[in-house]
Amino acid sequence: MDCRTSSSLNEVRLGKEKFGGETHVYSVAYADSEIDDVISHANKVIFNSVNQLECFGAKATHLPIGLRVNLGVSHSYFDLADPARPSSRLEEIDLTRIESVMDRISGFMLHCNCENGSVAAFSVLLDRIEIRLSGLLAWLDWVSLGGGIAFTKDGYPIDQLAVRLRACADKFGVQIYLELGDIVIIDTTALEVSVLDIVENSKAVAIVDSAVEAHMLDLLVYRESAAIAPNSRPHSYFIAGKSCLAGDVFGEFSFAKPLVIGDRISLLNAGSAFLNMSVLQACLETGAGLYRHSHSRRARQDLRDAALVWQLRRWQRGIISISSPASISSMSMRAAVGAISPPILIPKSISANSPARCGAGRTASEPPTPCLKSV
Repeated sequence: MDCRTSSSLNEVRLGKEKFGGETHVYSVAYADSEIDDVISHANKVIFNSVNQLECFGAKATHLPIGLRVNLGVSHSYFDLADPARPSSRLEEIDLTRIESVMDRISGFMLHCNCENGSVAAFSVLLDRIEIRLSGLLAWLDWVSLGGGIAFTKDGYPIDQLAVRLRACADKFGVQIYLELGDIVIIDTTALEVSVLDIVENSKAVAIVDSAVEAHMLDLLVYRESAAIAPNSRPHSYFIAGKSCLAGDVFGEFSFAKPLVIGDRISLLNAGSAFLNMSVLQACLETGAGLYRHSHSRRARQDLRDAALVWQLRRWQRGIISISSPASISSMSMRAAVGAISPPILIPKSISANSPARCGAGRTASEPPTPCLKSV
């Protein structure tokens, strides 16, 4: 990839030091204590508001500066991820204030899509953006349309998307950027779990050696179900994790035959969580200098805890081994080690060849009609 985008100090350091190339940074709010380091590792700096631009913009005058703009239009299945939701804190909404700083910026960030798999819907949004900002876009050098455009899905008309983007770029003379996000790993990875116990409570519940919060947190955040395939068989079970959280449930699925203890189940599309943990590891590695030079006892402890949690997650996925919980100094961490067994997170191409698989593929119902907002 030619470029990277980031939303924190250590992410931008990761992009610059580990990958090279063009590195953009955006944050909802930069802190005074980090802004100098952020700017030193970035090729473009994007501010969330005119207030932040006025506060820190003078430090980045040697770089292309952008402003995130909210026109009140969006495509999202989830209110939680909708930047145009009521009273959104994301992006500058006042066009008068935006016009007042046009001489200090060279680009806009217009992130208003979430899981948008329709070129037609995307084109409608872009039409509205072009109309609302027609007097400003021509003054810019570049525009970032953010992520959330699901152009890696099977059957997506990528050529139509390219034509629409080229038309916008040519019309206003701007370079257009897209953020890829998790679309680069959609449908590439399965979470392999084993059945530990089966209980009956009005319905059959299979408890597995994993936890939603640890491996597929988005399911809790967005109140979604995991996926397996096929999922139209006669024997139905809730697949639940082994944490103490009452709602630790991956979803309800059906199987060709009754499950028994020891059966393996493939939960699809787990790559996002894996990618996030990989980024966390890299950020911890690039942030090691912060630990060495920190004068705050609390900050040093926070970094030690973060590193420890990361190592526990690696052990949980079977990447490393911990010979004895006694090697972990924290009593709470020793308890955590004793409470978690290591399920395996593997690429889909490998899990597909596993003879112990109980299923793979999507089972969740189709998402609701997305919100399409306009003001």
